[in-house]
Amino acid sequence: MKKLKLSLDHIAYAVKSTDETLKSVRFLFPKIKKYRAYEEAQNVFITYLMDRTGGHRIELVEGGEGRNPVQNLVATTDATIYHICYRVDDFERGMDEFKKNGFHRITKPFKSALERSLWACHYYHPKIGVVEIVGKRKSGAA
Repeated sequence: MKKLKLSLDHIAYAVKSTDETLKSVRFLFPKIKKYRAYEEAQNVFITYLMDRTGGHRIELVEGGEGRNPVQNLVATTDATIYHICYRVDDFERGMDEFKKNGFHRITKPFKSALERSLWACHYYHPKIGVVEIVGKRKSGAA
């Protein structure tokens, strides 16, 4: 069987305020690719920033009103690293590989509201923390 292809997609930061964080990181990541797009499946606002070369992307994740996955992370700080995301060439195989390697799924797979052709899912491993995978489904599952 062919080895799963995966590559670093982005590093995500949980933030209290997207606008306040932007003021601090604009010199590092001056290109705004997406600004406060609402991700309903997680009840968060997503902002994608790129560095000057376009080679690196970060994601700012600001919680929406009510329950959301970052509310506790920013309860006592303005921002913190939230997760690292890997893009996989086969979403189902990616989920299987992460499970086989001791990662525990913490969100149900969901279709990305920001990149409609992609599915996403979050995992947790006690030795590394939260990891997200994104990719296209090969099985045609909806």
